[in-house]
Amino acid sequence: MTTRKTTKSSKTNPKQTALIAGAVGLAVATGAGGYATGVFTTQDIQDFEPTYSVSAQELKSAKSTLESLAVRSDTTNIPDYDSKTIPGWYDADNDGCPTRYDVLTRDILNEKTDETNCKVKSGTMFDYYTGTLIKYNRLVNGGGIDVDHVVAKGNAWISGGYTWSNDQWKTYVNDEDVLMATSAKANRSKGNKDASEWLPSNEKFWCKYVIRQVDIKDKYNLSVSVDEKSTIENVLSTNCNKNWGD
Repeated sequence: MTTRKTTKSSKTNPKQTALIAGAVGLAVATGAGGYATGVFTTQDIQDFEPTYSVSAQELKSAKSTLESLAVRSDTTNIPDYDSKTIPGWYDADNDGCPTRYDVLTRDILNEKTDETNCKVKSGTMFDYYTGTLIKYNRLVNGGGIDVDHVVAKGNAWISGGYTWSNDQWKTYVNDEDVLMATSAKANRSKGNKDASEWLPSNEKFWCKYVIRQVDIKDKYNLSVSVDEKSTIENVLSTNCNKNWGD
């Protein structure tokens, strides 16, 4: 493994990152994958939990962008999605480690790392999808954390990605704007579902979640289904106007 050219220690924590700004009730239990959330108090979670408010301008922009997205109704001519044909992680920013490591060091706070081997060994992460804290230890069944594509690769495929070249897919798969660390259980529950089929169990995050999806689909010129658009419209019109006590 090559020596890293830069360190990720200067990256902001989850409350500061653009992941929150652009873009997660309080079930405290032991999660799938071996991680423990029960060691945290309610105050601990509140200290980590981000704000959920969205500005009027951000909401207006999201609604306008959603209206600009193509709406698909016929998928009969779209080839079947095969994950084996999609490129994986690579060192997109030439810092000596693949993008997955970069996202973990961005989203996990107080992490202990093995930079020589590009491994995050432990740390604490707020999971936006479930609204819980995860005490990460990669030696316990992999730590119970996945790096999720907010617009899933399978959904990107059916939304237009089936026409992409290998290089275009390589860019998408490794775009940090598309990625966020989350609990493995939540990520695998989501699978390749769109917003009409799956929303995070943490309702507070719905607004920022769908806005993040709209931004990603706009960035990559991806379409939405009729049901997907309807669900996103509903979230933008109702959930985004709620006061979550920020």
